[in-house]
Parts: sequence; structure tokens; C-alpha cells
Amino acid sequence: WVKAQPGALPVDVRRIEMRNVRLAVKEIEVPTFNGEVTLGPDGALQRASLSTPKVRVDLTPREPGLRVALEAAGWKLPIGPAVEFDDLNMEGTIDGQQASITAISGKIGRGVIKGSARAAWSDGNIRMEGDFSVANGELAVMLADFTRDFTATGTLHANVTYAAQSPKLQSLFTQPAVEATFNIEKGVINNIDIVRAIQSPVRDGLRGGKTGFNTLAGSMRLANHSYAYRQLQLSSGPMRASGSVDIGPDGELSGRISAELGSKSVIVARGNLAVTGNLKTPVLK
Repeated sequence: WVKAQPGALPVDVRRIEMRNVRLAVKEIEVPTFNGEVTLGPDGALQRASLSTPKVRVDLTPREPGLRVALEAAGWKLPIGPAVEFDDLNMEGTIDGQQASITAISGKIGRGVIKGSARAAWSDGNIRMEGDFSVANGELAVMLADFTRDFTATGTLHANVTYAAQSPKLQSLFTQPAVEATFNIEKGVINNIDIVRAIQSPVRDGLRGGKTGFNTLAGSMRLANHSYAYRQLQLSSGPMRASGSVDIGPDGELSGRISAELGSKSVIVARGNLAVTGNLKTPVLK
């Protein structure tokens, strides 16, 4: 369907319709889809459109490869985190054993996501890298796609780069390398109370409570299933805090936070806090 056929064709077929197609693909579940294929006089593919109730993919030959355009609504990516996009549009090209996604735009709640990606596959190995930005994202909604052990709210703005490789497509994002800078506005961190931890220290550490904030900014690095948060800066009215926190593969926490409560001229409370415990039960000591 992709290449022109030499000589005169015994049958002149210009259009093919497909309904309720079931395609078995190793490692990935492909939903039943419909399709329409348009061929030229020489039998070469002119256009193909594949669709399900949630996603539509258009394929058009473009030298030296194939142009791909995707439109989706209420759809989850077949690989990677189980994030559901309210709307998603992607454009790119496939050429031999490489693909370039030049434009990605989508929405998750109020959040707007834009980015690009590149992929290549050869010698039994698949590699993918890319970048994206998030604007006005609902932190609570996005966190729920990754963990139920920790909750927080706020409006997220972030810039993210990532890279992943694997011999199998299904496990491509099992151990990705991710780096991000972020800024969160007007939110709440649940199960952590920094103000009470510096005002009323407890010998065994403080559990529970919540910390409201005006802004929370910093950087994040993910590698080998471990998260490293650095250059954290939190502002909450008269309270300011800074520090770093690590989250291990099993959700265990470690880190330090320096916080002070008051104004520039009058400090009501000040403390250096060790962060321990785990995502479900953080401890400030």
C-alpha cells in the first residue's frame, strides 16, 4: 500500500473501507478500529485513516517517509504512564527505523501540554527522548495518575525532558530518565505540617497535618525509580522554607528542610527538619 507498483495493474482499486478490524500486536493491546484507505492509479498509498471512538490516525506518504497525524479525546497512551488526555493532537513523520513527533499539544483538566519527541529502533533496542511543558495543570489530577499514597493541590507549571530505552516497546518507560523544573501556585501539601513541626517539635517526629503555600518551586530528577527534588523553595504567608527531598524506589523518604516563621525583623520560630518515613506517612523531625 505504501509503494507504487510497476506496470499495469490487473485491478484498479482506489478506495478500501475496513470495519471492526481486530489487530493482534505483540505486547500492546490494540482496540478494534475502522479504516479508510485511498490508493493512486499506480497502486501507491495516497491516504489512510484509522479510527476508534476515542482516537483517529491519518497516514500520508511524504518523501522520504510517512506523515502521521493523531487526534484523540478521552484517551490514554498505550505505553508509559496511564495518563488520560481530555484532548490530544500529534504530528510527525516515520522514516525507516526512526520517528520524529514535531508537535504535541493536549489538555489534562485545565492543564495545557506542549512538546516534541524522537524515537529510533534498531539492533533489538528502542530509544525515545523528548521534552514537554505543562501550563495551568491541576496537580491533584496529575499526581493521581502516578501515586495514590501522596496528595497535594495547586496549579502546576513545569518544563520536562526525558529519555528512555528498552528492547521491548511495552517496557520502554519502565526506567526512564526524567529531569524537570517546576513552579506550583496556591496549593496544599497533605500529611505534612511544617509550621507545627518547627513551633512544637516532637521527639519522635511529627506526622499528619497539612501545609498550605502560595508558591512551591524546585527541580526534580528521576533515575532508577528514585526521585531527587532539589532547590525546593516554599512560601506560605509569613513562613518560608527551603531544602531537598529524595523518594526511594519503595516510597521511602529522606531529606532536610530549613524553615522559619515570621517577618524579616521578627522571627517567631525557626528550625531544621529531617524528612523521614514514606509517602503514605511522612515524618518531620
